[in-house]
Amino acid sequence: MSARSPVSARFKSVSTVRVTFQEPPDGSPEWPLPPDTSGGGPGPGLHGPLGLLYGPYLDLREPSYGALHAHGVALAFRNVEHGRPPFHWHQQVHPPAFRPLLARHLGAPRVALASPREALTESGDGRTTRLLQWIDHVADLTVPRRVALAKLLVKLGFDRFALGLFCDQDTAGHQAEEGRADLAYVLGAARANLATGYALAPPGTAAGYWPADLLRLARTAPPGSRARLSAAMLLCVLFGKIAKDAAAVAHHAGVARAAFARLDTGGDAFHRDLTRSMMLRAVSFEPMMRGARAEVTAQLAEAEELARGLVAGTPERELLKEDNLAILMETRCREAQWLGDLDLAESRIRESAARNPLDPMRHMVLGEVLERRGKWREAAGAYERSAWLGPSTSPMAWFMAGRLRERLGEPEQAVSCYLSCLSIDPGAVSAGLRLSELLPRTGLPGLAVPCRDHLRETLRDQEPVAPAGPRRLWDERTAV
Repeated sequence: MSARSPVSARFKSVSTVRVTFQEPPDGSPEWPLPPDTSGGGPGPGLHGPLGLLYGPYLDLREPSYGALHAHGVALAFRNVEHGRPPFHWHQQVHPPAFRPLLARHLGAPRVALASPREALTESGDGRTTRLLQWIDHVADLTVPRRVALAKLLVKLGFDRFALGLFCDQDTAGHQAEEGRADLAYVLGAARANLATGYALAPPGTAAGYWPADLLRLARTAPPGSRARLSAAMLLCVLFGKIAKDAAAVAHHAGVARAAFARLDTGGDAFHRDLTRSMMLRAVSFEPMMRGARAEVTAQLAEAEELARGLVAGTPERELLKEDNLAILMETRCREAQWLGDLDLAESRIRESAARNPLDPMRHMVLGEVLERRGKWREAAGAYERSAWLGPSTSPMAWFMAGRLRERLGEPEQAVSCYLSCLSIDPGAVSAGLRLSELLPRTGLPGLAVPCRDHLRETLRDQEPVAPAGPRRLWDERTAV
């Protein structure tokens, strides 16, 4: 890579929604959605390997392979069948762009539709039909089954549909009853995901978000309930990652610890220890924001000890154990990076990827660590594996792989990566910029002209980014 053409490390897409995390004067604006596209498509088996890996999201099939989150769809379906709400629900969540990106990968527009009625097909085992029957008769379902159904819809990527199905009848005024508080939490988490997760929308789209419903749950749900605990944990993450508000994180870490201390797990050691492991991971934002490195390490070490010591005993519990460990080791990788120990960071993210090898996020993070270590060829390979595995990392993963192929002196391979990025996300201006510079140097100056025209067209209607809001957004005295 020549010194005169440095490669930007930042991925930018104008089709990614900009989110401001602040309390709006008149409530949060309605979340804008990209236009629905319609059209039929072949079954998962005819979409190639990705169609099989993501089969549960297309027709609710029981997976025989795939990432742990795909197996989690089957578990969520069984919970609805048995009329039992999930005991644990706040691990990996797909961003709003998941289904649109999956549709682009598979060439199946209907997958991106917002309603399971149109987006799901019937694989022959009757699962999709049963799901639609539950939806049609939702008023007749018990509260535990409603909670399980809401979680299944969210896990499938139908967050907005779940909000529309349940919000009118189940969220207001019922939080003193634990089952309804559980449902309110699932819907509150879905609303947070829609507002803060990676989402594709028309260029220039922006939205404001304030977690009023989660704040209310953290205060009014039964003191030892899963809903209060889960709301407080999610608020630690939102205020820690997005708002950077140390006071809010400290407050909700205290709420989470108090809720866990009163949580009734029915004497079940597996659920008790798994829940504590997950809680410690969430509340570690509190010492991290104080710069208390020893405290962060101690909390996450306890979380890991609990996670490794779980005795599963059933396939369902084994899935929960492995999912928690894979995500926890990614968190511990971030911790090691924060502490400056890249050897340890690499070791931990490699374990995370080994536990969930078909999850693209694991390979994305591995690529980041390898790149920081100067292992550019290995990092490029990790990014490309992430991109091959599909949504929702693929646009960024292709861009990151292209950057490293440039650094390795492989401009043709870099062009392939950037074109792949733009084929999935046409608003990826960073990939367009790199192509406009690379194509003339690879003997295709004529192709650079439409790339530059695409960039001009994409950026034509862009508005300036609003200045960031204040760091201190939350005040206990005025919290909802």
